[in-house]
Formats: sequence, structure tokens, C-alpha cells
Amino acid sequence: MAELQPIAGQVVRVTTLRVGGEPMHVPYIVAEPDPAKAEQLVLKAMTPNERATALYPLPANVIEAFNLKPGEFTHSRLRP
Repeated sequence: MAELQPIAGQVVRVTTLRVGGEPMHVPYIVAEPDPAKAEQLVLKAMTPNERATALYPLPANVIEAFNLKPGEFTHSRLRP
């Protein structure tokens, strides 16, 4: 059986509100276990018309796979 990993991060969706168009959603991997703090970390680098929503927690091994240190984040665009 797989070993349970501690929660070490969050997937945070950033929504950009565009004038006259559909909102754009981009997921980010954030090395912060607290959902509210993860949202704030990402929002510091965004523009005022963007919103952040923590979607779900990530275990430590996922954060390590992205080579993120505490407080860092990266976008996670899925490729076909």
C-alpha cells in the first residue's frame, strides 16, 4: 500500500476576467499547504482583475516533483 504523504501545497485556479469575452482559467501549483495563504501568494504576482481560488490540496511528493520550495509556485497548463 502507498504511504500517505503530508499536504504540502495547493492547486490554485487563477481566473482572468476579460472585457467582452469568456474568463480565462489557469491552474497553478503552489507550495503552501494553507488554501488562503496559497491564494494570496499567487495574487501578489497577478493583476487586480484576476481572482484566485484554491481547488484542492497536493501531497509533498507532487510539490517535490515540481521542484518547488515553500512559498513558490508555477503554472500547470495541461498539454494534450
